[in-house]
Amino acid sequence: MTANKERFTINPTKSEVLTFTTGAKKKQTNDIFYGGLIIKQVPVLKHLGIERNQTNTVDVKSRIDTARKTLYALFGSGMHGKNGLSPTITVQLWTTFVLPRLLQGIELLTIRKQDLEQLELYQRKILKMLQTIPERTASAAALALVGAKPIEAHIDTKIITTFLNIAKDPTSAEHHLAIRQLKIKKEDSNSWFITAKKTLQKYNLPNPEYLLNNIRNDKDLKLWKNKSKNVINFFWQSKREIENQNKTSLNLFKLQPNSCKMPHLIWCSSRDSPNATRKAIIKAQIATNTYMLQSIKNKHNQQNAHMHCRLCGNGDEDRKHFILHCPSLTNIRNPYIKNLTELLSSQIGSENTNRFTLNDETLLQLLVDCSENEFSSRKNKNLQIQRAVEGLARNLIYALHCERSKKIRALN
Repeated sequence: MTANKERFTINPTKSEVLTFTTGAKKKQTNDIFYGGLIIKQVPVLKHLGIERNQTNTVDVKSRIDTARKTLYALFGSGMHGKNGLSPTITVQLWTTFVLPRLLQGIELLTIRKQDLEQLELYQRKILKMLQTIPERTASAAALALVGAKPIEAHIDTKIITTFLNIAKDPTSAEHHLAIRQLKIKKEDSNSWFITAKKTLQKYNLPNPEYLLNNIRNDKDLKLWKNKSKNVINFFWQSKREIENQNKTSLNLFKLQPNSCKMPHLIWCSSRDSPNATRKAIIKAQIATNTYMLQSIKNKHNQQNAHMHCRLCGNGDEDRKHFILHCPSLTNIRNPYIKNLTELLSSQIGSENTNRFTLNDETLLQLLVDCSENEFSSRKNKNLQIQRAVEGLARNLIYALHCERSKKIRALN
């Protein structure tokens, strides 16, 4: 035994045994003795900080409870949505402090579909809360706005990274176990190495046998870790683009090319100012089509609401009407549109400015989300213009929101 070899003594009264069961019925277990004393058998056991049960599955409730306590502890630092820190900062706090506690050691356990769904639901709920956007906001947009990945992507990254660490050392017991398990276990096995194999296949990465035979130093390990992270990001970016295209509410919301890593322009351009962040909350709701206009109320049948604009009574109150056409908001709108035209004219010329401002559809897209607009062939200059346009659009939409709210309160 290892204990005898290392010359330390195991105290049976302070030790516990956990018996894993793989079938539907609980197996009958016999008493286990050590040194003439019975070792206590328990249904749950914490080992190396990882809590395991008899089925080796994830206790989602305790995981979420731990994450919630960590989140509450960070509220004092400003991680609480409106009037708090910018979402670009709060998502970093979430990733740095909360997510590791939520997912600690989870890559070594059996993850059921329902467990994964609960974890995904919890993350989406928190990220929407931190951005002060409604829960009905499309999941793809809620994650893309702050540059967050789904829980599944984080778990897959941890599984692949753990396997790559095992593959590096051919002399380790884990490496020998991996070779044996991959040879004798079937595809429907609960073996962790079969799970790792399926995860590699999911992202079209090399088979585990190839990695076990070809990773031999830190350089190889770093290369494959970076490659796997890039492949995983590309996979979820592509999936997010498909989801974004299928959501009619996101027809004006544009995904960033690297939305699994970088926050959207809406939050990036407002992170340095609490006042700008408060305005960006309204902008984010407009971009994701969750701002409560009459068309949205009618869609969700709230109190049998009609679609007509309550301010002017002329036409349905959708985003285009609210931002561009409502005559009751003309005095608020015109100065901002004039400033926007002057800004673009000074940067790209009057002729190019007309491409964005003369047509209602292009102007609406410009004001709701200009992150895909090409103003200049130079990347840095294009980003500079995008940020300036976003700032003007943010101020315009917030001013329209304030005026609309004031007029509706007067009507009530």
